[in-house]
Amino acid sequence: MTRPPPTQIRILIADPQPLFRDGLARTIAADAGLRVVASLDDDSQVVATLRRLAPEVAVVDAGLRWPRVAEAIAQRRLDTRLMLLAAEVRPGEAFEAVAAGARGYLSKQVDGAVVCEAVRRVAAGGVALCAQAQAVVSGEIRLRHCHERGLLAPRELEVLRLLAEGLSNGEIGSELHIAPATVKSHCTRIYQRLDARDRVGAVVEAMRRGLLD
Repeated sequence: MTRPPPTQIRILIADPQPLFRDGLARTIAADAGLRVVASLDDDSQVVATLRRLAPEVAVVDAGLRWPRVAEAIAQRRLDTRLMLLAAEVRPGEAFEAVAAGARGYLSKQVDGAVVCEAVRRVAAGGVALCAQAQAVVSGEIRLRHCHERGLLAPRELEVLRLLAEGLSNGEIGSELHIAPATVKSHCTRIYQRLDARDRVGAVVEAMRRGLLD
């Protein structure tokens, strides 16, 4: 859900490199709509500072323990949105960051104006990814989608689709020309592989994973 950014967006910076951290702080301070409220050289005080100052955006170096920060934001339901800056965009890390709740992932090579614009977008509830990160995330999504497709055997996918249509085990058996007991066995395996308790849960989880597209 998007939300209008405040009149002045408050930002926490956490980066171990003094020159980069100070340069980024100066770039942000030069923008009238942005304000740095904390500048840290490691991640040891990030969570405590987020709780104390509640900035709209936390710009954190991807080399720090950002999963800990992302987890704290989620568990404590903080309003701060996390954005990572990476010296090198690593395959998989951008996807993992977004999956963990980060709203931005940029290369440190981007221009300062790009970072400021990304901060605004993230503060407003959007997502900001540099071109390289966007390509990595898209590739990971495609790979993981293909992996999910292979989660169920072809016959199990057929049973799953008929479950989604609301057919009973007997009706599915008639449709696929198999015994109701065989249908039940297929359903049991489907539930196990989708970690679902019943047919409704299986269908919902399958839709979430894109298995019924």
